[in-house]
Amino acid sequence: MPTPHRRTGFTLVELAISTVALSTFLLATVGPIERTRQQARVSACTARIGQHAQGMFNFASANDQSTPNAPDSPGGDLTDTYGPRGMPAFRFATADRPNHGFAFGDDGIRTMGHPTSPPTFLTHTDQWMNADQSLSQLYWVVLSQYMVADRGIDAMQQVFVSPSDEQTRSDWDAFIAWVKDDREGTLPALPEPKDNSAPIAGLEGTAPSGISNGSYLYASSMFCNPEIWLHNPRNGTPVNARLYEKWGRFDGAGETVVTVEKYREVVRKNRISDSIYPSQKVAFFLERAVHDGRSSYWFGPGATIPIALFDGSARAIEPAASAIASTPRENAGPALTLHYKGNDHPGQSPFTNATEGGIEIPFVATWGGIRGRDLE
Repeated sequence: MPTPHRRTGFTLVELAISTVALSTFLLATVGPIERTRQQARVSACTARIGQHAQGMFNFASANDQSTPNAPDSPGGDLTDTYGPRGMPAFRFATADRPNHGFAFGDDGIRTMGHPTSPPTFLTHTDQWMNADQSLSQLYWVVLSQYMVADRGIDAMQQVFVSPSDEQTRSDWDAFIAWVKDDREGTLPALPEPKDNSAPIAGLEGTAPSGISNGSYLYASSMFCNPEIWLHNPRNGTPVNARLYEKWGRFDGAGETVVTVEKYREVVRKNRISDSIYPSQKVAFFLERAVHDGRSSYWFGPGATIPIALFDGSARAIEPAASAIASTPRENAGPALTLHYKGNDHPGQSPFTNATEGGIEIPFVATWGGIRGRDLE
């Protein structure tokens, strides 16, 4: 009796069916897999910004319970460069007064960015570390000594860059390599940018803001006089009407020179205890909406960003859904409102000042300053 033939392969029809089934399975699972990866990156980012909260408390312990700020001015004959003795210096990380190994030429880094308003999102129009960037963007120069063991460019570590922010990490690596290879590790004043790009061999296509900023921002309310944004809860009027009219409206009016008087009015040493709502007050936040592609900014619909709060905690939120709306009478929500103006001015911020209407920008400057609330 003949032995039956045993088939060992697939027919073309069976192979086609198997291929379709496998493709369907992969398409069905790629979404959950990508979401799991995204959640892992958000968790890692939240852990990193949580170290910022710890660094803030480390700074406070070493500096009379002050929130992170520029080093004290030496005063004396250096008043024009550093400001009055005992106040946070006009500039820090200069060639003659390095900060934790950072020294960016004679100009260093401004503590207060915009000359006619407190340091805010508006300073993104500025270029390079030694120009008009402020403590809001370059806080890591001051805070690095309380968070990492290395000094200078070696302190530009992962804790200041979101795991999803590949562009910033790439820019930082290129900048570090340039300093080590071309400058033998020194940090001179950087050249002026050309066409909004770094005029350094090998970095011509790199935007300077990507090198100078990390992924996170430090809220300017932390080192500014809260009376700029503080209102009386009973009648809703500014506690200091003169300062509110001069600084709190963000109208950009005034002289373009940072005078001692202006600096004294705006920048001050706040204390950790000045925060009335520590579990609702944001100190650091992810400034780049890099965890998903639904928004260009941290405040856009659907953007998920980690935040570090004044109680030392850190978590991920959607600011568009979680941030308090602007409520001056309650000293809560964003004091900064901006209008989009497009790309008519290359190299400039895509936002312009606005005193009414427009987009509310959370966390940068809060009604009530350090005493206000950002979250419910």
